[in-house]
Amino acid sequence: MGATVTTNKRAGAFKKADGTVVYVLFEESYEKNCYPHTPNWSVTAFGPRKDVLQRIFQHASSCEGGMLRSRAGTIRPETYVETWKQHLAKPQEIFDTEIELSVGESYRSPIPLSAVEEIRILMDSRGFGAQFGQIEASSLQVSLHADVDLLLALYGQSAPLFPWRALGHVHCSRQVLAVEPVRNVKADCMPRVRAYRLDKDDLVVSINGSPLRHAGWDYNAVGNFMDLAYEHELQTPGWGKVAIPWYRELLRQAPRLPDDTHISIQRDPEDGKEHGWRIETLNRLAAAAGVVGAEGEAPMEFSFQFHKLHGDEQRLYDLRSLPREQVLFEVHDEGKVDPVSQAQDAADDWQRDLQLAFELD
Repeated sequence: MGATVTTNKRAGAFKKADGTVVYVLFEESYEKNCYPHTPNWSVTAFGPRKDVLQRIFQHASSCEGGMLRSRAGTIRPETYVETWKQHLAKPQEIFDTEIELSVGESYRSPIPLSAVEEIRILMDSRGFGAQFGQIEASSLQVSLHADVDLLLALYGQSAPLFPWRALGHVHCSRQVLAVEPVRNVKADCMPRVRAYRLDKDDLVVSINGSPLRHAGWDYNAVGNFMDLAYEHELQTPGWGKVAIPWYRELLRQAPRLPDDTHISIQRDPEDGKEHGWRIETLNRLAAAAGVVGAEGEAPMEFSFQFHKLHGDEQRLYDLRSLPREQVLFEVHDEGKVDPVSQAQDAADDWQRDLQLAFELD
């Protein structure tokens, strides 16, 4: 399986007329399964700080499973994020430059031919209909600074196109742009987490009272935690640096799912049309639970206790393969097996050590 190897990072920035700092993030990398291993620079994010920080957290989610790594090996997501934040604190100034927007069939075209209609609708809705007419007729030269709102609509964090399509020729100067410092603060409010082992690899997790559902392997669960970490990071800078390793350790110590856990499964009426394999999977699970109908088919909704699948690796595989939204786990007597209290004592020491290092930065 291939992985992306990151070799260098650079943050550039400039200020809009209203004083908003707009960042352009560059990352140098290569694909591990492609030879020779020649790193290339690419624009990975474009927008104000909160937007490019979101893209950083999204990329960090790939670190936990090893799909994004360094030459030296694996990278912790929290390390990846904190390294980028150091670059955001001292961005190199990007002077104004002209950018040509055009439609083309190349995979690197600023606007791919396959997306023309989508871009037409988007630009019309944002008041850029006239500019789109020029782009479609031939091409349009825009200014990175003066036309930044148009560029953000096309290539920003929530835009339909990736920024490398248009900003590949943008360069940073050697001059550092002064930006408002964002310092890490004490992060002492961790989420409420309930986590159990479905088997030796897979977890079921609830965060802040959400339904207890399948979360995949540890690296999947930590990767999915990045969305919550980003939201907290906006309010409490440095939250991810403490919370991500705390969450990882809590998952590592999660107890086994109790045998009397109540498992509820709800079928999707569309499964028979689009995902026929799920019908067979549901039928096997219902048979193992002893709730099949007269025709040997699973009911639209059925439930059973976890012990019904105990030791049956094939049925556990079936359970794990269903969409997480269709399967709900209910632990009835958490007083006997409290996942948070069991993991918390060890995690507290882990968190205190991290917090001390965090405060000394």
